[in-house]
Amino acid sequence: AGVGTGWCFAINAVSFGAVIVGLLMMRMEPVTVRRPAYGVRDSFTASVRYVRSDVSLTGLMTLVAVITVFGWSYSVLLPVFADTVLGIGAAGLGNLLTAVGIGAFISAVSLASFESRFRPRTFIYTGIGLFVVSVIIFALSGAVSLSVLALIGVGMGLVMFLATANASMQRRVPDELRGRLMGLYSLVFQGLAPFGSIGMGLAAHAVGVRGAVITGAVICGISAIAVRRSITRHRMKSASAPAAPAQ
Repeated sequence: AGVGTGWCFAINAVSFGAVIVGLLMMRMEPVTVRRPAYGVRDSFTASVRYVRSDVSLTGLMTLVAVITVFGWSYSVLLPVFADTVLGIGAAGLGNLLTAVGIGAFISAVSLASFESRFRPRTFIYTGIGLFVVSVIIFALSGAVSLSVLALIGVGMGLVMFLATANASMQRRVPDELRGRLMGLYSLVFQGLAPFGSIGMGLAAHAVGVRGAVITGAVICGISAIAVRRSITRHRMKSASAPAAPAQ
């Protein structure tokens, strides 16, 4: 942001040239294209049906949807915080976004280092908890330094949750359904994001930017608690159910 907002967009656009060059340099072996055994509608229905049959998958997909709509959408209000709340302008907004990126990097490295030492659910709920607390601190903060630290926590929490949730869902499905499940995951994660942005904008107009962000974070926290209790209750019920008699 130190070189101007317009140049930032220009640099971002030029950076995609490296991706295009990389794609053009790829040399793929020819493959035989097979006609899909199922249509798009049947594949989508099969993936939804499989998710609904597994309480853990249902819970994870629900949390991804909630975080996308009510949590991730905090980012659309960052320019407002930078301009009207913190008064740091475009350059300050760049620092806020950098803080989120630093947190995401720290979380990615931490997951790679400690993933084998803890259960996935530990990272999932720790990530959501860190995200919720950090977002609330950011929304209430009037100091730039505290806001930057809070956004580092936001980036850490988001990556910790999303990366672990994605990996956990892929482990729970058979190979033939993995692609369909990831398609459903992408639909939920990316398809619901615009609705979250619209909702966050309307909420900010109604209760202010601080109130909108805090409300979204609280909804994420309550949803995580509800999903966790639902999964635990289902497992306890399954464990206490009498085994079917042998034939």
